[in-house]
Amino acid sequence: MTETLCTSGAVKLKAGENAKELTADQYTELINQAEGFISVAGRYDFVTNYGGISEIGKELLKDTASSHAAISVINHDMSGFTSRVESQVMLDINYSKIVDNITFLRDDKFKQFIIKGEVE
Repeated sequence: MTETLCTSGAVKLKAGENAKELTADQYTELINQAEGFISVAGRYDFVTNYGGISEIGKELLKDTASSHAAISVINHDMSGFTSRVESQVMLDINYSKIVDNITFLRDDKFKQFIIKGEVE
């Protein structure tokens, strides 16, 4: 599969400069897993229907997917971080973004706004 909801660059940014670098295929795998999680949690196939999603909705999906994948990158190898506290803070920030965004995706009015850019 290809990366749809975010790029590896967005994941690297959220994982932080001390995260270990992965291969392109590894980033793609983690992004694809994040995309599956987002679609299941939102009960809508955001990947297949990506072209019809509002521009602002795409930004929320990018935020969610990159945070989800960044958590996996950080967990993959924490040895590059200066301390466990540093890596835990990075995990906590990304996790908080996922929880907040999934709350929106599960609410039908917010989901409609994400998809169409408006609420009817």
